[in-house]
Amino acid sequence: MCDINTISDRLSIPWELSKDQPFSTSTIYIGFEWNLETRTVSLSAPKASKYLESITNWLKRDKHTLQDVQNLYGKLLHTCAVIPQGRAYLTGFERMIKVCTPKPFLPHRPEKTITNDLAWWTHILTSNLASTPIHNPPLHVNIAAFSDASSSYGVGIVIGNHWRAWCLHPQWQTLHSK
Repeated sequence: MCDINTISDRLSIPWELSKDQPFSTSTIYIGFEWNLETRTVSLSAPKASKYLESITNWLKRDKHTLQDVQNLYGKLLHTCAVIPQGRAYLTGFERMIKVCTPKPFLPHRPEKTITNDLAWWTHILTSNLASTPIHNPPLHVNIAAFSDASSSYGVGIVIGNHWRAWCLHPQWQTLHSK
């Protein structure tokens, strides 16, 4: 890490030293634990604890401002990068954001579905289920597709051994069709 920091200094690249991590097969980046051995990415334990604490604090209050809603929504939306099905449990927050936006500082009572959604999130975050496999990149397939356009004539497309062209200016076709 010392060598990397030295090179970063020489190149005038801003570098946050407190975020240095030794090279490893498992590392935390943007709040996710990336495990190259198991080929998984999951919400890190500190983030899961932080998000659970936010849910607990939310449930202690009856009403919430727009900023309260956006803060918890943003945390849970971040988790959806590894738990895509979590998006279905954010719709109540999305409706509440719309309701709160005209009066952002006025506390609003959340709809009842949010309590059920937060129970689902609590289960996910306490069960260490916020994880997904790291998939191989898709295979590159060259379908040999090309196109070209001319403002004075038209459009042509070639896909594999097939082609098609369209004339865009009927006047041009009339003048040159003889």
